[in-house]
Amino acid sequence: MSKPKPGLVRIGLFSLGLRLLGSPLSFLFSLVVARYLSAISVETFGAWQFIFVLVTGYFTIPGDLLSNITSRYTAEGKPVGGILLIDLVTAMVSSTIYLTLVPFLISISHYDYPLYFYLGILLIFIIFIYKASNAISLGRGPRVNAIGALAFQLARLGIGVYALLVLKLSIEAVILAYVIGYLVQIAINMFFVKANFKRDFRIAISALRKSVVFMIPYIQYILEATLTWVAVLLVSNTVPVSYFESALIVSNLVIWSTSSFGGLISKLSETKDPSLIETSLKLFSLSGSLFLLLALADGLPLLYVLRPDYTAAYISLIVLSASNLLRGFFQIFYTSVYMKDQTLDSESRAELKGDLARLAKRNSSLSIIGVVIAIGLMIYLKALNINDPVDYSIVMSLGLLINSLAIMVSSFQSSREMYSFRVPLMETLVPILSSFLIGLVFILYPFAPIHGQRLVQDLFIMAYRAAIALAVFATINLLLNQYSRDILRRSFAIITKR
Repeated sequence: MSKPKPGLVRIGLFSLGLRLLGSPLSFLFSLVVARYLSAISVETFGAWQFIFVLVTGYFTIPGDLLSNITSRYTAEGKPVGGILLIDLVTAMVSSTIYLTLVPFLISISHYDYPLYFYLGILLIFIIFIYKASNAISLGRGPRVNAIGALAFQLARLGIGVYALLVLKLSIEAVILAYVIGYLVQIAINMFFVKANFKRDFRIAISALRKSVVFMIPYIQYILEATLTWVAVLLVSNTVPVSYFESALIVSNLVIWSTSSFGGLISKLSETKDPSLIETSLKLFSLSGSLFLLLALADGLPLLYVLRPDYTAAYISLIVLSASNLLRGFFQIFYTSVYMKDQTLDSESRAELKGDLARLAKRNSSLSIIGVVIAIGLMIYLKALNINDPVDYSIVMSLGLLINSLAIMVSSFQSSREMYSFRVPLMETLVPILSSFLIGLVFILYPFAPIHGQRLVQDLFIMAYRAAIALAVFATINLLLNQYSRDILRRSFAIITKR
């Protein structure tokens, strides 16, 4: 008799637990990088973020195009070896294009250290391979995916600390840490997931053809990445990017909570039960709000630890945290659409007429709104001779929030047309509203200190603030949210089960 597969909630709690273990490691890495590079100069930290945005926001986007369809085909047991070969070829093409553009990128950044920009090629290539292996593990082994993510954090932190603090390297140390970290994660994803790696080029060509549908949403990401370009061009330095990225680093705590619905793809491949969406909404509302609370309650101390000047980016932190929460909900609805869209079956040739294609086109059109508003406001600031990097950071953040709201609502509408599910309002609103209210109190009312004399004191202050915030959050949700009590009982049962 075969062993029953773990349920969506069990997978989510397992993945979320590993995320919680990895979150201090991720923070420590970001802290070391931000403080060490900023100590060299604010421009150095800004240059690293500029390179990273270029790599992840432009040149590795083709690696995402096959990710969702790869996850679906892997979950369905189809051979994906041919898709991996296409990914490798695409990585080489993208790296070549980046190589030819490096002189131009150096000139607009005003950061004349070519080696760091050329090392971006390593990042491009390794991220392509990582995305392919990650898509496979999400489709076939979401728990292995969570383990690989934790291993990545461990390896990246270890290499980064050694290369920066011992070898006294600069941006090249950060790139090396990412490369080795991703290699470790790739090895775990590929060797511990029971996927079908046979090369079936009929399936590969089908996936490539359907990637056109998944390409459409990346118009939005390219447009949004352009905001950093505009800010750099208007003020002639990378300082606004430093403030924006420092707030983004902290707000990305919210994104980690998306691991709570990491089993949604594999479960929707087994059954298209609408209750899976309802469960995902309840679970993410709780986990997303928890991480949102941590981002807001400890936001100022975290920004201070990165660099005292960055505490001025607290408004960007609030806006970006809200934006990331909305994108988590968007991801649930988006996943439900592409897992049910029959035009994405390998035998179909009508993918451009399917539900996902319509949704992707609509979302890409909507994304223009936030980008245009943000660019218009930045040009207005420049016309007023305002060059404060904090203002540009806030405007970029606002652009992302507008887009996040638009695509979330749009994707919700598409998902509701395909599935008959209800939105669990009480289980959704209670954690979100309580998290925001508590978090804003910690940011706007300085009843607790945000820093001490040394880093150890800073960490104690953050633990103190988090403990108070979580205690209030837990009390409210255990009293008003039945699902919170259910999750507490399930978590206790998993921990104590022999």
